Amino acid sequence: MNDQKQDIDFERLKEFTPFDSLSDAHLRDLAPKLTVTRTGKGKVLFKRGQHDPRCHFLLEGTVDLADAAFVVRPLAADDPENYLALDNYPEHRVSA
Repeated sequence: MNDQKQDIDFERLKEFTPFDSLSDAHLRDLAPKLTVTRTGKGKVLFKRGQHDPRCHFLLEGTVDLADAAFVVRPLAADDPENYLALDNYPEHRVSA
């Protein structure tokens, strides 16, 4: 994984819940706490069962979500269902 500090695209961020209800001023205040992570093809973002205090949002590209039965569900950034954090649980239920 490669954590990169870069400018956050507020218009893209506003496509996600809960950011869609925040003003631009609140988003600018929040921006220093956000990190963009670019992960290469085939790399693991997080594992099922892993404790993770962060929320992960898919901004571009695709990710495969694998459940406990190893059923894989691909999710694309432009999918209408991509408006929440990926597997937003204190302990991940899927691997990404």
